[in-house]
Amino acid sequence: MEEHFPENFGLLPQICYMTIADFTLHHRNEWHNSHRSDLIYIISGSMTVVLPGSLKYPVKPGEVLLMAGNVRHRDIFKITKGLKALIVSYVWSGDKDFFSCNGENPVRKFSAEQLQEVHWQLERMRETFVPHLPGAEKECLLSESRLHTVLLLLYNIMRGKTLTGKENTPTYRAKELLHAAENYIHLNYSSPTLNRTEVAVALNVSVPTLSRAFERFSGYTFLEYLTQVRLDAAKKLLLDGSCRVSEAAQLCGFADPGYFTRIFKKTFGTTPRKYK
Repeated sequence: MEEHFPENFGLLPQICYMTIADFTLHHRNEWHNSHRSDLIYIISGSMTVVLPGSLKYPVKPGEVLLMAGNVRHRDIFKITKGLKALIVSYVWSGDKDFFSCNGENPVRKFSAEQLQEVHWQLERMRETFVPHLPGAEKECLLSESRLHTVLLLLYNIMRGKTLTGKENTPTYRAKELLHAAENYIHLNYSSPTLNRTEVAVALNVSVPTLSRAFERFSGYTFLEYLTQVRLDAAKKLLLDGSCRVSEAAQLCGFADPGYFTRIFKKTFGTTPRKYK
């Protein structure tokens, strides 16, 4: 452990709850609080966290908000804009020193530009996390280790020790980048706002670099691949028979049911209703 970390930072945080959340009207309209500290990583959409006294924290894709336990707040956002976030509720012995760093503010916001290595750790947490069930102890320990790394990196940022340069940006060979982008799309295709910029930010590459990886190694453009993933997911829902055509479209990231019907027929030669 480096010298500038407080001694109690050496202990792992305990994850009490972790989910990829689609925010509800309850979060928008009601004051609420968590009894534990929360890490909120915005995947798509945007929102503003409001505290008593009119303190406001607007956050958008790629940004991270840390909130100490027992902070009363509201989340302001538009339901139609596909707000999705990774939320990690945790207990950690380092919280007192963490939130007292550079003042007593119980909320910390980090812009996407500060979070090169943090993004990589958070994306791995999303891919590998499993609920705290019997037999899943190893997976939970891995998530808690990654959360610990994230908290230490964020502490460095708050202390003005942000590391910059190539050594902090995960480097990909073109095929590895394609695989990482495809994995991200499969995790997030249900968000109607998913686009190249969001994926590029999450993977710490430029949009042109991401586009070239698709065109060179997949034979698809980014949009063509995303559309095909959504259509394949919609086919499974329609065959299952558990939802209407409009519901299948919405669940698979198609904001416009009419467009969904047209692209489905163009791709598969029949309408979603007849396929169902």
